[in-house]
Order: sequence, then structure tokens, then C-alpha cells
Amino acid sequence: MKIKLLLSLLVAGALSVSAQQGYKDGVEYFKAGQYENAKTLLERNLNDASTDKAVAYYYLGAIAVHDKDLTAAKSDFEKGLAANPNNAFNKVGLGELALMGGDAKAASNYFDEARKINKKDAKVMVAIARAYFNTDPVKYAKEIDKNLEQAYKANKQEPDIFVLRGDMKAAEKEWGDAAGNYENAILYSKGLPEAYVKYANAYFNVNPEYAIAKLQELLKESPNSALGQRELAEKYYQNDQWAKAASAYGDYINNPNHFTEDEVRYSVLLYYGQHYDESLAIANKLLASDPNNFQLQRIAFLDKAAMKDYTAAKQLAQRFFALNDPKNKYTSNDYSTYAQVLEE
Repeated sequence: MKIKLLLSLLVAGALSVSAQQGYKDGVEYFKAGQYENAKTLLERNLNDASTDKAVAYYYLGAIAVHDKDLTAAKSDFEKGLAANPNNAFNKVGLGELALMGGDAKAASNYFDEARKINKKDAKVMVAIARAYFNTDPVKYAKEIDKNLEQAYKANKQEPDIFVLRGDMKAAEKEWGDAAGNYENAILYSKGLPEAYVKYANAYFNVNPEYAIAKLQELLKESPNSALGQRELAEKYYQNDQWAKAASAYGDYINNPNHFTEDEVRYSVLLYYGQHYDESLAIANKLLASDPNNFQLQRIAFLDKAAMKDYTAAKQLAQRFFALNDPKNKYTSNDYSTYAQVLEE
């Protein structure tokens, strides 16, 4: 069975553990458009002493807006303002909710309040432009352009300007222009993870090696970025560079802000790299807390079969086939490997 077929059967859900960069990794995931991962990390680190709760609640609110849970979004933005009344971005968040509710005047008032808190702050102006863009990029095209122009006047080298412009081009599938804007963001930031990741995603289908090189460049600038580490490992995997993917995953899972699903994938990659002992050790560790995990039971059985421990492989195969989980499918490789085990 091809490795990609096996890896494609991984469960998509992810749970994080304590964070190396704390809530900041959650912010990076949000800005890269990976909202579920961002929410996991932000919530996990919300009560850490190092967490800026006003910032964390703003991004949790923005995630809720993306999920169309406007009640939760309003609550989060208000909690952010309670944590710090001078956090302009939570005002922007409330303004976006007003826009989505059809109250452009109330939205404008919130945006004005945000500008007063952070006068001539290009980041705030870009956030306002993004709020209009998120709500209706056609209806509010003038407001988007106006706020981006104001942001550019305030700071011509503000990376957020170019990230938003790149996102706007990406939404129109103008990948070349999108990548150009992300590259400008990189030029003016040196280490802004979302710019590198979005650039790599825009370029990957055209020139995967160039996209990978950009992520390697990111990790030179921001070596502790869990997002950067994970994306590099993913790009190696997507480009069928499985040995490099395994090595990159090995580095990444040492970052305490990784996800359980990444350990599962690493176990699979180790199996295909014929590192059966290491693969089995990871699978057994994860099975201790998730004994009915379909993919982990599969890899443990395959590892034992590859190690020629046929008695153990038979027992594990019986447990694996007894799962009969309708959400997962057995493959021809599962059956043929079991047949070989029984034959031995």
C-alpha cells in the first residue's frame, strides 16, 4: 500500500500540549488561516501567566467570526476589552460584527474608537480593512482601499499591508500577484511566519522546491515557530520527500506545541523508513491514552509484522480487525500483511 494512502487515513482532529511560544503560536496559526489549530493553542494557553489575554480573546473572537458563531465572537471581544480596555483590535472585532449585522454606522464608530486608541497605527488600519474585506469585499471595496492607503501612509513597510493584499489576490486565484505581495511582507518583516507560509502555499504547486526553500528560510529567522516547523515537514511530505519529511517531523515533535496527529504521521513515516522500533514506540505511547485509535493499531500491527514478531503481530492484527470502525477503511495491504503473518 502506498504511503500516501496510509497517511491520508489519519484522523484530522488535533490536540495540543503545553506551548513553547505559548499563545503566540496560536496567533501564528490563525494568521496562516489554520483556525482549528489556532483555537486549540489559544484556549490551551489562555490562563498561562505569559498570555496577553486581550490579544488571545481577540483572536478567539476572530475565529468565532470565521465559524459564524457571532454570539461567541461578541463575548470574546468583550472579554478582550475587559482584560485591556485599550486594546484597539477588540474594538475592530466588534466593528466587524456590526458590519455583518448590517449596521455600518455602528461599525464605523467602533473603528473610530480603535483609531483613537492607537493613533496612526498601520496595523489597526489594516485590521479595519480586513474587517471590511471579510464582510463583503465587493460592497466595501472603497473602504478597504481607503484604509489600506491610510495604513501605507502611516508606515510604508508594514508587513500586514502586503499580507492582506496577498490574501485579496489569492481570493481571486491570482497566485503570482499573491506571492509577490507575500514576498514584500517577508522583505519588511524577516521572520513573519504567516507571510512565509502563505507564500509557500501560493508557490508550492508551481515550484515546490522554491516553496520549501522559503520555509527553510523562515526557520532560520524564527527557529521556534511551531507553524514553520510543521509546514516544512508537511511540504516535504506533500512533495514525496518522505525521508526529509520524517526528519523534519522528528525535529518538530520535540516542540511542545505540536499536535497528536503529527506524532501519528511521524510513526507512519518511521515505519516506511524501516525504523520499526522507533515507530512502534511512538504508536504504543499514543495507544496508552487512545487504545481504539484505528491508525495507531494498524501501524503497531505492521511494525510487529515487519519485525517478524509474528505471534505479537497476529494478536495486534486481531485487535485491529475487530475494531470494524465504519469511519475507517481496511486496505489490501492490511489483509495481505495479516495473511503473511498467519502463514508464518
